Amino acid sequence: MSWSGRVMRMLQIVTDLVLINLLIIAGIACGLGVFGLMPALVAGATVLRADRDAGIVRPFLAAYRGRFRDANLAGSPFGFAAVLIVADAVVIPALPGPAGAVLLVLTGAVAAVTVVSASLTVILLTRYDDRPLAVARFGLVLTLVSPGLAAAVLATLVATVAVMLVAPVLAPLVGASLPLVLCCRLIDRSLERLGAARLPSLTHQGVLS
Repeated sequence: MSWSGRVMRMLQIVTDLVLINLLIIAGIACGLGVFGLMPALVAGATVLRADRDAGIVRPFLAAYRGRFRDANLAGSPFGFAAVLIVADAVVIPALPGPAGAVLLVLTGAVAAVTVVSASLTVILLTRYDDRPLAVARFGLVLTLVSPGLAAAVLATLVATVAVMLVAPVLAPLVGASLPLVLCCRLIDRSLERLGAARLPSLTHQGVLS
């Protein structure tokens, strides 16, 4: 590929990421925030993992509508966990002595596991059509048994947040789509190494049963 061709390819990738990010924001807004977050991320990941020659908007909308219920069901355990984590983060600092510090560290660890598990679940929902809660459970198990993958996903998310804090103008452009595409690549490669990509149904194979 020529130099000009590579430049055009890079510009196309950036344009796609910006469009997908705007669609994710719109999807979150349409779902009133809480109910739109997981479906929008799943739809975005679906488009990122597919052949985008077929377009972006229509496949995104189709995935958003088609997986709206499943995505919210799969995300519900992480939503409840997030509420408890926020409550703990508010209450624990007021506790006296070292017990408060220990509980705060444990809360941070639980928060990290929750974020990584939710991120894995988003990608897994684009790969498998099993029961939503079973996919969420596999996301949690994968986080616990694959510390290297979990650390890589967490580092990717933290690095993205740091970049957005340094350059806030990037947040509405690629704030969601950039970490999503990076996580897609990390998780797909890890699942291929694990052999999970060859499983047509995790439930039928007994992985999630």
